[in-house]
Formats: sequence, C-alpha cells, structure tokens
Amino acid sequence: MTTSKSASVPRDTPIRNAMLKAAAGVLSDAYTHGLAEIRGLARPPQPKSPFLKAEPTVLPALGDNTPLTPEGRKSLEQYWEVYEQVKQDSSTPVKAKTLERRRVAWTEFHELTGSSLPIFKVQKSHIWAYRDALKRAPARSGSISELRRLSFPEKLEKARNGSNYAKLDPGTIKDRLRQIQVVLQLAVIRGHLVSNPAVGVTESSSVTRPSRRAYTTKELNVIFTSAPFDRVWPLEDDNTTDLPTYWFTAIRSGSRYGYFSTV
Repeated sequence: MTTSKSASVPRDTPIRNAMLKAAAGVLSDAYTHGLAEIRGLARPPQPKSPFLKAEPTVLPALGDNTPLTPEGRKSLEQYWEVYEQVKQDSSTPVKAKTLERRRVAWTEFHELTGSSLPIFKVQKSHIWAYRDALKRAPARSGSISELRRLSFPEKLEKARNGSNYAKLDPGTIKDRLRQIQVVLQLAVIRGHLVSNPAVGVTESSSVTRPSRRAYTTKELNVIFTSAPFDRVWPLEDDNTTDLPTYWFTAIRSGSRYGYFSTV
C-alpha cells in the first residue's frame, strides 16, 4: 500500500483559485510562445503572466509572506487603492467614517514602514513597530495646525523632542491596529497573500493573570496525612468516595489553599 505525500489545497478557497489562475496564465504564455516558434517568428510575443516577465522583481525572502497575485506584490502605498476599489465595488461598502479611519491608519503604517515596501514583505515585527510608535504618537494631530501636514514619522519626532502633546489613548491604538488587520485580511481573503501578519498584535503587551499562592510543604503534609489520604483505598470498594480524586484534581489545578480549607 502506497501513501501519497503530495500537498493538497482545499477546494473553493482564494488560495487555490489564485494558484489555478496563475498556472493558467503561465500555460497560456507557454502555448503562445511554442506556437510562435513553430511558425518561425523572429520575435515571439512577450509573456503576459507576471511570473514569466523578464523585468527584475523583488523575490520573497525568509520570513516574508507569499504573494499569490500581482496585487500581492504592490507597495503598501499602492495597495490602499486596491483595497478601496474592492470596497467600492462591494455590495456592502464600508461607511465613510470607517473608511477614513482605516485610511489614516494605513497611511501612518506605510509612512513608518516604508511606502515602497511590497505588501508581501510586511512581517509581524513591522506591525509591532507600528504599535510601539502609536504609544508615542500625539493625539488629535489632525486638529493641531503645526502637526496637520506632517508625515507620521515627523509627528513622532515632534513628540520626541519634548513637545507637550497628549498621547493616544489605548482605545484609539486598539482601533488603529484593528484597521491594519482588516486591510491585510482582505489581501488574504482575495487571494493576494497567504497569511495576515497583523493577527495577534494587540494594544497591550502583557496578559494579566490572577495571582495564586503556591502550597507550602507544611500545607501539603497536612493534606496528605488527613482523611481521605490517611488510609489505603481498595479499588473494589463500592463505597469509595470521590474525595481522593477531587483533592488530587484540585491540587493539580492550582486551587488556593484557603478555598479547600473550607471544604
């Protein structure tokens, strides 16, 4: 019995459709080129597929996303036009105020990261860098005359040089990160990119966990020398209580001593 080790792509997904479209374009160009050679044409037609064009192109490096279409190779600044066009053609267009918030966040992001950077080269570290910059960014910069026409890096520089500007509140920072994630998610949904690097980047860098006091050696000795652990429990005893299992589970799960001292 042989087992196939070839990779499979789920049907009816944006990634599969993009791959099939790319393959069809390459096969079409190959057929046209072969036909031109058979006919003896001195200058065969140039390929239409971006994967066969001779122009130098930026190739993915380690850690990059995977561009599946020409849109996935557009610069950050250019990709906003792609996003905006898709939303304008949608049956459920984005509200004007939401679209403006999204545009502001995307403009800040590409000004900080590099407007000419291909979108497939955006990594999670870029999103975290934007998040850290938002922590230092001045609030309501659009309504402050001396900041209104500055780029995002220039606004950060103004704030760093000691200007007494109010900082963005956590809610605004969370919203800006959300807008970046939404744009990149559209790139995934439309089959332009494989993954969304903004997933998992949050306004808060720490997770608050409830503090619990560990059992001391003395407390553990008290527990395991008290009932029901003070005798051997036969497995065939029908009257065996569930308490041993209960205590063992409680201790393994890290429950507080104060709670079980009342049981």
